[in-house]
Formats: sequence, structure tokens, C-alpha cells
Amino acid sequence: MSGKRVHRCGSIAQLVNDLVNGLSASQPYPSFRRWIINERGYATIVPSEEDDVVYGLLYEITQLNMDELDKYESHYDKVLMDIEDPTAESDETRRILHDTLVYVERKTNEGPPKTEYIYRMNQAIADAVKEGVPKDYIDRYLRKFIPAEPPSLPN
Repeated sequence: MSGKRVHRCGSIAQLVNDLVNGLSASQPYPSFRRWIINERGYATIVPSEEDDVVYGLLYEITQLNMDELDKYESHYDKVLMDIEDPTAESDETRRILHDTLVYVERKTNEGPPKTEYIYRMNQAIADAVKEGVPKDYIDRYLRKFIPAEPPSLPN
């Protein structure tokens, strides 16, 4: 979940076609993932040895959309990942796998968020909660890095 890509009113959101499903989660096999703010001050997902999961919104995009996103996401690598749809009712595991494009930042050490990023991420978090991302996920992973109230800017 990145503030630029997830918040629906943001400029990047204008690049995508349709919200395919309001909620998706990274599949925990073969490797677990977790959401962080990295040393550059922006969101990414990193490998995890714990029983972690990453929630996000799933969009359908065109090649033109992807070309535009690539300009904004030049510090990120494009990775294909299997994800699960926790709202699906497909089989006894209630999961549908998708070959999904995810932008993953090359810098993987944790760090504080950029001050201007906190506001955008809080907008993204509000959208994610409306789409069904569990509040305990927000509290466990995102609030570690993104305060609910943005810091005061100096005069």
C-alpha cells in the first residue's frame, strides 16, 4: 500500500482503470511479506520470516497506465506475485490466486516517513479501511510508521 497509488483522489489513481476488487492480500507462501516505510521514507513490502501478510487494493491497468506508473516508480522493481482475495468463495481455502504486478522498493531498511508522505498515507489508509482492510492490520503494520495525526509543520 503506497500513498501515491492507493489514495483514490491522488494523481496516480487517475492512471488506473478500474478497482477490480476492494481488497487483496499477498499470499504467505512461499515467503511471507510485510509492509514498511523504508530508509528513503516511502512504503514498500519486504520479505518476512514471520506469519505476516500485506493488504492492498487490486486495480486493473493498461500498458499505457503501466508506462506512466513506471515514470513515477523509478526506484521500484516490478515483481509478479501471487495474491489471495480474502473475499473470494472459490474453493475450500476461499482463495483465488492472481499473477499480480507489484512495485517493490529496492531499499529495504526501515526508516521514518517523509513528512509530506504522512498526509497522503493517511488518505490512503482511510480509503483502505472503507474497502475492508482490517483495522488490526492498519494498527499492527502501518501505524508503526504513519501517525494518525500528521506532525506540525514549522512556521
